[in-house]
Amino acid sequence: MSFRINNQALAEPAYLCPLSLSIVLNSESNAGRLSVEHVPPASLGGKPFVLTSTKHNNQDGHSSDMNLLRYFEGQNFQAGKDEIPVKISSPQLDFTGMNARFSFNAKEKVEVILSSSTKIINALDYKGLFKNWDGSKFSLQWTIQKELDKRAILKCAYLTAFRHLGYRMLIDQKGFKNNTYGQLTAYLNGSETPFPTVIIPGHAPLEQWPIGLVNQPSSLTNLFVNLTFSLKGFDYKYVVFLPHPSATSLDNLQQLHHQIEAKPDKIFDFSISELSPVLLFT
Repeated sequence: MSFRINNQALAEPAYLCPLSLSIVLNSESNAGRLSVEHVPPASLGGKPFVLTSTKHNNQDGHSSDMNLLRYFEGQNFQAGKDEIPVKISSPQLDFTGMNARFSFNAKEKVEVILSSSTKIINALDYKGLFKNWDGSKFSLQWTIQKELDKRAILKCAYLTAFRHLGYRMLIDQKGFKNNTYGQLTAYLNGSETPFPTVIIPGHAPLEQWPIGLVNQPSSLTNLFVNLTFSLKGFDYKYVVFLPHPSATSLDNLQQLHHQIEAKPDKIFDFSISELSPVLLFT
């Protein structure tokens, strides 16, 4: 893609990172300034999807991906579907913070299952956990991400839409869309200015494309993206709403956000369609 800065054309084609909005010249593309972003994160079933700034990924990518992984690990664990990493400690037997994994089955009766490496099991045996344990207490410590990281989910939805629609999401004949996708990218880059993030469990009924349009009611016309996060054979599905590519403000997205905040259980009667990039931008 070609760019102009201060009305001066760059000497060669370049790539605009859709997240950081930094420009990477084609001659610099193999210098480690770009890396492949997985959407969703690779740990949650994602595939290589789009090139983004390596610097941005190093600053934000790991933490946001880990937040999502920990959240869905917690969802699996609380449903009795999977294990989580824990630290085992026993002051009586004089050991602290040994690594293991913990799961439980609460369907009929509570079953506590600990699993670990042979090395750790042998260490616990040496400490007397199995032979000498007389009912003294030992503690398990683990961390669960209780809240869904909405910024990380929004990032996945945005990159999914960008993968299909390209720079036409961000730029039109008037220039960069500061009032819509400019605000979204600023939020994804850490801006404290609130963004009307709308995330609903489940998928909108689409057959081919993961993205579509709300056509009616006209006051709520927006773009939406279906996302699936997969962990240990279990899927978690969400639909995420984004500004309509032709919108000049966030009014419709704000309106939807306010309605959902006011009545979380409200059923919306949307008229939707799969998105055709050819029709959308002609």
